[in-house]
Amino acid sequence: PTLIATNTILEELSSADTPLTISFGSMDRNFRDGVFINELEIGYEGESVASFDRVTVHMGLFSLLRYAAFGTGDLEVEAEGGTITIPEGMGGGSAGASAPSSFSLPPVLDNYSITLYVHDTDASIMEAAKLSDIEARITLDHGIDGLMGEVKASTIAFSGSGIDGSAEGAALSFSYDDGINADLSISSAAASYDGYEGTAGKISASAFIPLSFDLKDAEALVSAEDISATGEEGWAKVSALSASYKENLISASIDGASASILGIDATIAHAEAATADADDIKLVIEGIDASRGGVTLLSSDMLDLNISIGERSISIASESADTGLISEGTDIFPLVSLGSLRADATLSDDGIRFSALTSAVFSSEEEEFSGTALDLRLSGLIRDGKADDVSIEISDLRLPGVDESARLSFSYEDGALSFSGRYGRYLSVLGSYNG
Repeated sequence: PTLIATNTILEELSSADTPLTISFGSMDRNFRDGVFINELEIGYEGESVASFDRVTVHMGLFSLLRYAAFGTGDLEVEAEGGTITIPEGMGGGSAGASAPSSFSLPPVLDNYSITLYVHDTDASIMEAAKLSDIEARITLDHGIDGLMGEVKASTIAFSGSGIDGSAEGAALSFSYDDGINADLSISSAAASYDGYEGTAGKISASAFIPLSFDLKDAEALVSAEDISATGEEGWAKVSALSASYKENLISASIDGASASILGIDATIAHAEAATADADDIKLVIEGIDASRGGVTLLSSDMLDLNISIGERSISIASESADTGLISEGTDIFPLVSLGSLRADATLSDDGIRFSALTSAVFSSEEEEFSGTALDLRLSGLIRDGKADDVSIEISDLRLPGVDESARLSFSYEDGALSFSGRYGRYLSVLGSYNG
């Protein structure tokens, strides 16, 4: 019966109206072990896509009885010593041809529950990727609706568009029922491109795609560990990275990031970002430190960044931050500590309108200046690359050892500059300049 079932399937597959063709050298049978198909070859549109030294077909006792009574049964197929080659353009059809609306198997396979076990096999995919030592177990439960399986490869090498890479210990499991479910894991990976090199430790990914192929109902999750990249400009490392997609919400996070690029050294303890429909993007950065040549560019426990694509705006908020960028190049105030910071910018037809509100304390090696503090409010418009309609207000300006505070304000509009100042109750000054 096993031989009869095998012959029936092979004959119907060979005669089916399909671009697939099947041929083999010889067939042997053994009551205990099943049917042996030697030198099996599978072709696609006249081109060989797979060949196996031996394929063994097993049918258990209960399946034998069911086949004898109903013409159906469970088949276990083992293929070994094979080579799989997927050429470029396979399944693409002729130019202008429309893609099939659905995928179906030859009807003869609907009569069987088939388990395919492949081992000791290599594969080449469109001359861009090579898989070594493949082990796969795939089950078809009376048609495509019951498809499930797992594929493993000890190594994967890929190249194309200037990218060369490899992956070790790859495993993919999948199923096809209410949708397409897939899980991928890779022990390690490496890639290089135009002088840049990157490596990653464990990589995991999972995805669900509904049969409707409506991405609103799809889900995906990707994570990676021990990521590093190097190039002529510097290097970067990330301890852990994750990204997910569900119900139109895209989110991502990183932990333990560090980099040294173009002379700037930076570390980030944790960062996460989220967006819905790619319209509003929210980014939170925790424990950020950045410096250049010993100068602190930015140090903050937390930064909040919000971007609105629809409103063409961006806003930044921080409860506290240190920076030497404001007074870089001077020795009097090498470090400025900012208090609560709120800043935003909006792109309009007139240009970029911006505003900022913060407080600051200046550190200095000069005792008479160290501890200088002020509150700052800034607003303005950048039009055609030039600042216009700018307003700067400095309030509660205090110098160490001085009891009274000062207030300064500056405004610039249409080439005209005006300013005012007040110190305590005793001194005020007004001025203007029109160049």
